[in-house]
Amino acid sequence: MTLLGTVDSVFTVSSRGTVVLINRLSEAPARSDKVQLKPPGGQVIDSEIRAIELIKKIEGPCQEAFLLPGHMPLSVLPVGTEMWLV
Repeated sequence: MTLLGTVDSVFTVSSRGTVVLINRLSEAPARSDKVQLKPPGGQVIDSEIRAIELIKKIEGPCQEAFLLPGHMPLSVLPVGTEMWLV
């Protein structure tokens, strides 16, 4: 497994799923790659990347946004959650 980075922010798009922005530390994942999300507290959430897009915040550089299937409560993926490529 490879650590992709840590969650910077999370939001949902009602018709698509959960979107995760990470501070990327390593290699670039691809669509359909399996990932594990490890929030503080020890639980592990298995998921996969449905899509990858670039998002430009008002200030700062573009960031990769990873669309995950389903709608996870935002409290499940707090800032600092680790995202691992399986």
